[in-house]
Amino acid sequence: MLKKKIINHLHVFQISILHNPNIPVALPSQVSDMDKKYIKFGRAFEEKFLTQGKNENRTIDDTLNLGWELLGMLPKSELDRVSDKTLEKYYRPVEDEEV
Repeated sequence: MLKKKIINHLHVFQISILHNPNIPVALPSQVSDMDKKYIKFGRAFEEKFLTQGKNENRTIDDTLNLGWELLGMLPKSELDRVSDKTLEKYYRPVEDEEV
């Protein structure tokens, strides 16, 4: 159940990033710092999580670890669909250069 919730959370973030008409991609100087984090997260999510190659043998644990690594790109306060108990156990913030 927890695995399904985390994957659902990642998917919701990905959809909201890719389909958000309020992110003015053409005007980077007007994009907020939080929007930039979501854009960076969305790109990393698509590149690392969704584009698993057909020859890549990634276990469910590897996939969940990758998901948590990617979620670490966002501030903990943005992960409001994940329980505090789960965040305490798995959430680790990452620096921009790490992902």
